[in-house]
Amino acid sequence: MQAQFKIIDNVKFLNKLNKIANKARKYGYSVPEIVDSQELTNQTVIINDRKFVVNYTVYTIDYEIFSAGNCSLIAKFDHIENIIKTVPDQTLPEQYLHPTNQCDHCHINRQRNDTYLIRLSNGEYKQIGGNCLADYFNIDANVILSWCDLSFTLTDELTEEIEPKEFTNNGRYMFDLVETLKVTYYIIEKYGYISTKNAIEKNQTATKSRVLDYFLDKDSNWGVLNQYTTKAQIVKEYMLTLGEEKNEYLLTLYNLAVNNNCSFHSLGYAVSAIIAYNRHIEKNSQKESTQQTSKGYYGKVGEKFTAQNLLTVTVKSISKEIYTQYGVKCFYTLENKEGYVFKWYTDCDKLKINNTYTLTGTIKDHSQFNGEYYTELTNCRIK
Repeated sequence: MQAQFKIIDNVKFLNKLNKIANKARKYGYSVPEIVDSQELTNQTVIINDRKFVVNYTVYTIDYEIFSAGNCSLIAKFDHIENIIKTVPDQTLPEQYLHPTNQCDHCHINRQRNDTYLIRLSNGEYKQIGGNCLADYFNIDANVILSWCDLSFTLTDELTEEIEPKEFTNNGRYMFDLVETLKVTYYIIEKYGYISTKNAIEKNQTATKSRVLDYFLDKDSNWGVLNQYTTKAQIVKEYMLTLGEEKNEYLLTLYNLAVNNNCSFHSLGYAVSAIIAYNRHIEKNSQKESTQQTSKGYYGKVGEKFTAQNLLTVTVKSISKEIYTQYGVKCFYTLENKEGYVFKWYTDCDKLKINNTYTLTGTIKDHSQFNGEYYTELTNCRIK
């Protein structure tokens, strides 16, 4: 396998790589080798989503995932943040989707920061603490842990990182989950949502970075966040429903909600939880919409509902929140007592699910989706 490193501190990187290579030679393992390097000067790079003009070197490393004797490394379990890291090309067995910190070898019940999942030659899986790995691989545990670290870090493209030191817990950057979600809602409403990947590609600032800056800025207005408390709690409740999922990303969201906090390292997961929740709501809304049986189009395009001719409808579904320059919008699916289905695109929080309203407004258009007929409304007012 190969991976690329963008390295600012060449000496530090090469020393680390050289130490691991020496240990690999000593114990007869495959040695990670530099197969290509390219020096770049005056480059604009993103470090923790911030722009710097630097000189750096791109190293291409050829390596193999750690295995020795009759054992293969399958996954690493971070018990501080409840994050699962599975080795590339390996499948995490279902019974380890919710790992404890118990070691299957020594059976000593104590708090561990990390445990490792290995597979024996007979196909048996063992969850092992770091100190007990040596009993399976027959070499010093520190050597194994160094090699395990390489197995995971080499799977990603790395840059030098600047990690803040404030608010740390055991060296980890910790935030209350609900407070993080409140800040994220505020940032998304103000700037829209931008993933780290899109931020780098489009030369923008990622939502994760703005949230981190909000926590670090001593002048941040925390009072303005109270309006997002209910929304943040709803997202947390959604995250707590993901415990039976088999997707590692969704399981990480679940674990963050159980812990009720996130760190500098897991902040990106917490920020993305709002987007995951929106997708969940959108999926359910679309499912409900396709299950409806509408009678057809109501009225004519341009026809108006007035105070003498009010439209009475019940809210059947609400789409995910859509962040625009004009505020937060939603698509409401409405139905009258005759069974005609209507769509209204307007501000979120204006209507509530299952409530009945009387409206004035105008028929904007007729549309069809998945065999269902919709009468689109505009310029509506609630009476």
